[in-house]
Amino acid sequence: MKIFLFPVVTIFTTLGDDGVIHALSETDVSCLVTTEELLPRCQTILKKCPPLKNLIYIDDKESLQTQEIVSDLSNYTNISRYSNLLELGKATHYPGTRE
Repeated sequence: MKIFLFPVVTIFTTLGDDGVIHALSETDVSCLVTTEELLPRCQTILKKCPPLKNLIYIDDKESLQTQEIVSDLSNYTNISRYSNLLELGKATHYPGTRE
């Protein structure tokens, strides 16, 4: 059995953009999980956080605006919908795990 250890850093939405950028830079995160409604804010933040390699967003409605933002963000990072990752996980069998 494999065990994966990932540090988790909570960054509150009440922080200003500079505070979020500082928190992401100081903790050297490579993946950010956020909600669809916060994607517009990520457009500003990700351009200033080069170490961020992956963005996962929890999608509720996938509006046209969201699609445009995702298109723009894909220039800066790998971006994935949470629902797509869940489906990928269901379709993948890992050795040593039960079905």
